[in-house]
Amino acid sequence: MLSAALLIMLSFVVKIKGFPGMATFRFLTGAPSVRIGQILCESGMLAFFDRIKRREKALHFIDPRFRENKFKYIAQCAMVVVVMFIVLATLDARKNSAVIAALGASSFIAFTMPHSRVSSPRYLLGGYLIGVITGTLCHFAAAWASGMGNVFIQEWSTTLFGALAVGIVIFIMVITDFEHPPAAGVALGLCINECTISSVSVVVIGIVLLTGIKTVLKRKLLNLL
Repeated sequence: MLSAALLIMLSFVVKIKGFPGMATFRFLTGAPSVRIGQILCESGMLAFFDRIKRREKALHFIDPRFRENKFKYIAQCAMVVVVMFIVLATLDARKNSAVIAALGASSFIAFTMPHSRVSSPRYLLGGYLIGVITGTLCHFAAAWASGMGNVFIQEWSTTLFGALAVGIVIFIMVITDFEHPPAAGVALGLCINECTISSVSVVVIGIVLLTGIKTVLKRKLLNLL
């Protein structure tokens, strides 16, 4: 049994041409075909082969589909560059870092998974609408709380309402079926950073532009993941 196991391992790992592992196993053990799977499971060899297959897949550092779709991979990433350039050229990156990061995450979802559920206009626009409204309300609530006489509330108002903004957005998105994870980052960014007409406008225009480009070109886009 040990010699059979060693031969099969050699045939699968080294992949010697003309050295069929299963045939060798059947010949050496005399086991019928229906018993091979059970014997392999009991010996732990199936788990061993599974680990080897996973290791072989892990060695592929470049997606095999990239060779056949180089143009689409490059073009879709270039679209992200265009959208993010417009956002970065408009907003102050230091004062709106969380909002910009959220738009970057949405760009990734929209152009790497254009045909998935989470990148549909319903989730992109609906999630951001909830995030913008909640973040704005929490921002002004934090500003109002910080103006109170209580020193503790003044010190922790931004932290408290920032956490509330994320929790409220997630709750509303899941119960209304508008789930879009980056929208929680938008709410947090608007709450703890600048929340002006300019910043809100750029966020809204950015997600509308992102959704519009993806929707118009959807038939030509490829799921990269």
